[in-house]
Amino acid sequence: MFTAGLAAFAALHGCAPAPRSRAGVEKVILTFDPSVRYQTIEGWGGILNNAHWIDGGAGPKTPWPDELEQQMLAEVVNDLGLNRFRITLFPSLIEPVNDNADPFDLNPAGFDFSKVDPYTRELILPARDLLRQRGERFVFSVKAITHAPKGAGAPSLTRDHAEEYAEFAIAALTHFRRQGLEVDYWVIQNEPDLAASRGQPWSPGKLAHFAERLGARLRAEGFATRIGAPETVTPQSVSKWMGILAATPRVQQYLGLLTYHSYDFDPTAGDRPLREGRAQVAQWSRVLQLPVAQTEQSTAGRSNRHRWNGEDHRQSLDLAENLMADLLYADASAWELHSIFGDPNREPAPSRGPRAAPDEEQSEARNGSCFIFFGKDYQGLWKPVYYWTLRQFMRYVRPGAVRVGLTASVNSPVQAAGFLSAQDRPVMVLFNPTAATVEVAVIGLPGGEYHVSRSAAAGPGEELAPRRLPPGQLLSLSVPGESVVTVRAP
Repeated sequence: MFTAGLAAFAALHGCAPAPRSRAGVEKVILTFDPSVRYQTIEGWGGILNNAHWIDGGAGPKTPWPDELEQQMLAEVVNDLGLNRFRITLFPSLIEPVNDNADPFDLNPAGFDFSKVDPYTRELILPARDLLRQRGERFVFSVKAITHAPKGAGAPSLTRDHAEEYAEFAIAALTHFRRQGLEVDYWVIQNEPDLAASRGQPWSPGKLAHFAERLGARLRAEGFATRIGAPETVTPQSVSKWMGILAATPRVQQYLGLLTYHSYDFDPTAGDRPLREGRAQVAQWSRVLQLPVAQTEQSTAGRSNRHRWNGEDHRQSLDLAENLMADLLYADASAWELHSIFGDPNREPAPSRGPRAAPDEEQSEARNGSCFIFFGKDYQGLWKPVYYWTLRQFMRYVRPGAVRVGLTASVNSPVQAAGFLSAQDRPVMVLFNPTAATVEVAVIGLPGGEYHVSRSAAAGPGEELAPRRLPPGQLLSLSVPGESVVTVRAP
């Protein structure tokens, strides 16, 4: 263990020499500095899949037992720590024919939410209730996809006309409100940059126009829902879209969340998360005073799908590195995987392909893009290896925590994020992607008891014996290779 004299030296000089262990390995010294503050954490989540789109019926026809569905929700809320739940709506499925010729005269009979209602009843409301029991806020988001799934009506109503789009959004928000749900964030179009590249009429100017019209209608109708944008495929694309959004009069007042997806690298090809694009996202966050959310990460293993299947521990390392990059460089307040749960028992129709809408969310189950899965033949639940790695962040860094300074005195192989919880208790997440154990000592922590947990390739996360830190001392610990270690004051 480091000596008190070294701690005094570090405190005096703001750094420390790099002492070596008996094997000659450099020890990493981290300085925890709560006076340096960054983003406030809003939480963790993903999309709640709507299997009723696939069933084609209004009733609860999902093949899994209701009790297994509720067990799944309890696991992701109470054990993993999710609090953000998003749904996807296809306007052309809900309003295949225009309700009437006047977008300012909403005809409720022209909107069919019959396939959304069982989804709301079985998944969304129970998730909300579980969070209420924990005394935590349920964050509810809606994402629209304006292209039409096969045989599901013409998309032009909402894709090409801003006021018709706003009318659809008001109809959906009103329907959710009647069920006791208020939508926190509304994303106008999923990945508008990808849609534009595929010949769909989306551009930064069009997105800004839709945001302006939708925002005005939301306020006129008494909704506090804020708009999430630009929801681009990569963080590198954010600046192009946000530049126009920010320059459009009256749009900023309706924006509540700066959003992007993390499809900018393939870790199985040796790529690393790109800092520059994420730094630009953080800059926009500061300029516009908006929180940041990374709202979709999934099949990044394009070069090696076997690795990206939920069974290879290297995928855990991929996701941990991505999550760290979003926290440290983009100042993300929220982070989401593609989907909350998956069902490997189900396969999409061969004619529709692995990514065909509207079953694209279910197809993610075979790509390791969900937090948890139903087991074979619906016997229990299956947790992929990365469940435990992500749990090191999500279970212990709770909404309301503020990221604070945690810097290394040497070129550290360990990536580290420090936080103060909503109760002003220190929390640190340490990620070691290398194969070798790294010895770490932390300066600046107040004295007291610290709990340590870790997740490595060996299996589920484990709780280690609590540490008692005398005032003014360094906290020393070992971070095993290819692991995530969380240290927290209870």
